[in-house]
Amino acid sequence: MLRKRSVRDLGFFPLHDSVIFCDGCNGLLLCRLPGAPEFYIVSPVTRSWAALPRPAKDARLSVLAFDPLGGQHYHVINFTGWRDRGAAVEVFSLETRAWAAHDVEFGGVPAGSLSGSVHCHGGAMYFLASDPDCVVRMDLAAGAGLACTVIDLPEPVDGDGHVAHSGGRLHYFCSDGGLLKVWSLQDDRPRQRWRLKHAVRVSDVVEGGGGEVRFLAMHPENQALVYIWLPWKVVEYDLGKREITGAAWEFGKGPRNRVVKTWLIPSSCYLSYCFADDGPVLAR
Repeated sequence: MLRKRSVRDLGFFPLHDSVIFCDGCNGLLLCRLPGAPEFYIVSPVTRSWAALPRPAKDARLSVLAFDPLGGQHYHVINFTGWRDRGAAVEVFSLETRAWAAHDVEFGGVPAGSLSGSVHCHGGAMYFLASDPDCVVRMDLAAGAGLACTVIDLPEPVDGDGHVAHSGGRLHYFCSDGGLLKVWSLQDDRPRQRWRLKHAVRVSDVVEGGGGEVRFLAMHPENQALVYIWLPWKVVEYDLGKREITGAAWEFGKGPRNRVVKTWLIPSSCYLSYCFADDGPVLAR
């Protein structure tokens, strides 16, 4: 069943034509003015926005962290300088409404190994890394000092790799072009181990095995449901039954049309609270 997309324009945000969009996380967008350290949080869902106070240093990379299931607070992580196996960062917390500087060590993982595949869940950020093949977990909790732990991956990062949470467990999705695999982390402390939950041939998803197939997101509760990009549409796929469920969203064809990032928001009640009257500044 094809579903109609709800188009959300950003006309409510007066700077939408002049800002650069840096990141997005679970329904919120992070943007900044070009050439200036002025950041804004924008919610297309609630049609609200807020300006953040200026950070002390220029950012080389900016990441937004927001988990609507974990509460109303979000974080902005600015990487201001790279170390051999770490970084200098500034973090804005909605809870404190201020920036704080930190020196972060990536648990022995070289800074150049971290990829752009970032996932936020339960007050932590998960960075996919290669060489070594691992996930770097950064704790965002107050007082944790952005402590990082390393989780080894079950197999090398090759091609399309992503991490996501479903049913409370961390999952690793990878594809070599011919086979789609989903691993689940069995976090039985103090021992952690990965279990292969699904392995599906691309030809089972796309007739003939041709065309682009990309993982976008996992259902937050049903560990068998994933959302994948097929040429010009997003489909819901049941890994257990190895079939498309029937839910699909079509997109207009064009050489520049592409789904960049996808979020499934199981609970959006906190989205409006991020922009309450006692929020950062300039809430609209």
